Amino acid sequence: MIPAYRLALSGAMLALAASRPSFAQAPADGEPVTSNPVLAPPAQPATPDPANQEPVVAPSTAAKNAGTAPPPATETPAPAAPVTPAPSMLKIGGGGILWYYQPTESGQKNNVEFYNIRLTFDANFGDNFAFHVEPRFRDTKLRSFFGGTAWLQEGYASYTQGLHTFKLGKVYSQLGLFWDNSFWGNVQVYDGLKLAPDYGGSLEGKFELTPQLGLGYAAQFFLVDGTTNVSLPGRDTLSIPSSRRRNEVVLRVDPYAKLGKDGMVRLGLSGQRLEADAPGIPENDRDVLRYAADFKLTWAGLGVWAEALHQKGQTVTDYPIAGTPATDTDPAVPGRASHSINYYEVGAEYTYGRVTARYNFSAARYGGVGVKEWMHVPALGLKLNDHLSLGGEYVYWSRSVAGASEKLNRSLNVLLYVDF
Repeated sequence: MIPAYRLALSGAMLALAASRPSFAQAPADGEPVTSNPVLAPPAQPATPDPANQEPVVAPSTAAKNAGTAPPPATETPAPAAPVTPAPSMLKIGGGGILWYYQPTESGQKNNVEFYNIRLTFDANFGDNFAFHVEPRFRDTKLRSFFGGTAWLQEGYASYTQGLHTFKLGKVYSQLGLFWDNSFWGNVQVYDGLKLAPDYGGSLEGKFELTPQLGLGYAAQFFLVDGTTNVSLPGRDTLSIPSSRRRNEVVLRVDPYAKLGKDGMVRLGLSGQRLEADAPGIPENDRDVLRYAADFKLTWAGLGVWAEALHQKGQTVTDYPIAGTPATDTDPAVPGRASHSINYYEVGAEYTYGRVTARYNFSAARYGGVGVKEWMHVPALGLKLNDHLSLGGEYVYWSRSVAGASEKLNRSLNVLLYVDF
């Protein structure tokens, strides 16, 4: 007689083989790179921490193909109906991104490294309860404020009933457009507004009003931040010593309409309230409000998206104007932060066969300090098979302070995406 534990193990392995995701389905990460020569923003210290220098790659469970191989523009953007796997089934997957960084400005050095390696574990217990966990790791710290070179990207228990799921643990927040499908990312993610997994609960799903019309939604409460988003140091509360984002509430509605066989149009409206618990932020500025409107259209290989997002309140102390220490002749000058920020993003992609071309533009206007920041990211991707893809992105990242323009990054990034 075959021992029961061997039967259980064989069943789990068969389920894993049958359900192994294709590369095009695997989401990526979201952040800039560590230990690479990406130029540090002028507002950062004169000798930037290498862990602050990296592009963004999107998540694995919430960000559909966010930083991996270019996803088909026809991918349905509305929340998909949950798939209920067989009872007691364990699915194991993962992937990685090999990244070659080539600056195009003189005097800078290139680099090659694994941006990250990720694993995913999904256990279904057969009674609508499940558990998901995604650890990630790399050779060096992704950010200087990370606890080490390995971290937990997401981890939560969930309960699904019909088209609605409740998650409890470390979960991605759902403010605005989730991701733009790029590797390097946008201005918003470097300020901590995108790809931000936090600790709390999330109720999310959709209502199908008719076969063509529906309404997606998310209602989330996070007690504290997750400490591992990809914001650059000093640009989000969690990277400031002895500081956390607390009592965060996110509400989102996402009406959509299906267009023909494979098209969809949707409009997202969302808001967020949080407390920026940081010693250097005045009490009356710690209550932060954000609200956003986003749009996405997919049709026969074409994808188009846009977002407008506003922040009221202060989340940091020394960005976008960094402070300077005292010298023998001059007193210290404190940094300056904005109390009103407008973010914008617009992009498009087109997939023909195995090739995807993409362009994304993002920008921020920091009110009261005379600072603007903007980023152009054109990209091209090639899907080799269901497990391997190649990508290339050019980054043109700038800002202006009181009308004077500054270069933050000019680089070519070549990527090999692996999924299993």
